[in-house]
Order: sequence, then C-alpha cells, then structure tokens
Amino acid sequence: MSNFRRRDYDFSNYSLQELDELLRKQYFNNDKKLLAIAEERYNRLNSTFIQDEAFLQQFITINNHLTKLSNELYDKMLAIKASLNSLIQDKTTPIQEFDLEGTITYTNSETVGMNDIEVMELLCNMDNSIVWRVYMTSKDEISREDALMNNLNWNIDLFDSPLIKESNIWVSYVMYSLFYHQQISLVDLMQMKPEYFDLSITSSLDI
Repeated sequence: MSNFRRRDYDFSNYSLQELDELLRKQYFNNDKKLLAIAEERYNRLNSTFIQDEAFLQQFITINNHLTKLSNELYDKMLAIKASLNSLIQDKTTPIQEFDLEGTITYTNSETVGMNDIEVMELLCNMDNSIVWRVYMTSKDEISREDALMNNLNWNIDLFDSPLIKESNIWVSYVMYSLFYHQQISLVDLMQMKPEYFDLSITSSLDI
C-alpha cells in the first residue's frame, strides 16, 4: 500500500502552462499525483487573483444560474418521485422502491479532442466528480431547504470578501461547493459559460 503524502509531489517550480499540460497528461490516471497538480494550480491561481467589478458580474451570473438550476433539478426530481410513488401505490408497476440521483454537470459539447477541452472543464469532471448532486428515495422526504442547503448564505472562505458581502449576494451552496470542494479556481470561474451547465437524473429501481 502506498503511503502517499501530498508533499511527495512538488510542482512549485512549474509554470501555470506546464501545470496545465501535466494535468492533461495525467488526467485519465485519476490518481493522487493528478490531485496534487490540480491543487498546486488552484492555490497558485487563487493567490494572485483580484476580485474586481468584472469578477463580481461573472460571479452573480454563475451563482444565479446555479441557484436556478438546482431548484429546477429539485422540482423535476420531486415530480418524478411523485409519479413513481403513485404507480407503486396503485400497484400498476412491479417497482417496489427506487432511488433518484440528480446531477449538475459542466460540459462544452463543442469540444472534440483532449487538447480542445479547457482545463477548467476537466477539473469539473475529474475523478467522476461533478458540479453538484442531490439524492431522493421512494421513502425518505427531503425538503428543498435541506436538499439545496439554502438556509445559509455561503459567502465564506473564497467568497468571504468585502466585494461580495457589500453587494448583498446570497451565495448558494452549489456555487460554494463547486469552488471549495473541487480544484476549480476563481480564474476558471471567469471562463465559465452558463449554457454549458446541464441537468441529469438517473434512477435505481428495486423490482
């Protein structure tokens, strides 16, 4: 068993361009070296990033879009859950129980090869990670507030800045999660396009 430590990989002398090239080469390995490369890039980009008016407008655009998508995803899953439960109660289906998984992903469908894909897009999908996911089951009830974690303003950590707080922006959890739990930097945020976010719902049926 490998006794990996993040310090075993030192990429501090690599340029950002070299880090991006390494990330592309290492991408399909999905290993701890890849995470170390992504982390170095993340820290480097965020450490020099200046939040200005252009950032604020892009932040508002993506935050509002993700808030809208997460609510839309919840509503669609709730509708599917109600329909399936109705079939189960009417005994018109062999389904006994089910699980639903809703996801928000980020993909530019216009890209063709690996070299055409932006590093930010690779990071959004690294190691099967996605922008955001929510679960529902046939038996459990989950409120919108609990599912979306929207009872708090997530203007903390990277988003704990005077610019954001003075603008009275309600930061959604899905927005916070994307930039805190993954290696996506604020520089990457500036390149994001709302139309590249997508919803999907999958089901697991117990018959």
